[in-house]
Parts: sequence; structure tokens; C-alpha cells
Amino acid sequence: QTEGDGAKMELLRKELNVHIGKHKTRCIQCKLIFDNAAEYYEHLFTHYHQQLHPLDIVTLLINYDQQMRDAERRKPWPA
Repeated sequence: QTEGDGAKMELLRKELNVHIGKHKTRCIQCKLIFDNAAEYYEHLFTHYHQQLHPLDIVTLLINYDQQMRDAERRKPWPA
């Protein structure tokens, strides 16, 4: 992992924190949905005895980004 990758991951982590603070967030492992960041992070600790994959956070961001792009594409053309 290069220094650039570390900076990129830190940026992704910050974006994820902002996203979790503003939106409902789904736990990737058990599919529960949480209304705010505090509930989500509290729940996340219940998984720490299991193996958590760092890619889960990246997957969540990529899926969110893809959903936003899809939603943008589905918007009707302005009249």
C-alpha cells in the first residue's frame, strides 16, 4: 500500500462518515438499517469478534456512488 493509497482511503473514510451522518446506513453483513452514525458504529462493534473486511467500507462507497449515478441518469430531461 503506497502513501497515495493511504490518503485515498482516508478521504473515502471521511466521505463515508459524512454519508453515514446524513443517510440511513445498512450493515453489509447482517443487512440491518440504521438511522444515524452513532447507531451504526455501535452495531459495528458487535461484528468485531467476527472477521471484518476493510473492503466492506469501500464496497459501500462504490455502491452508493453507483446508486447516485444511476439516479442522476434516470432524472427526466428539463423541459
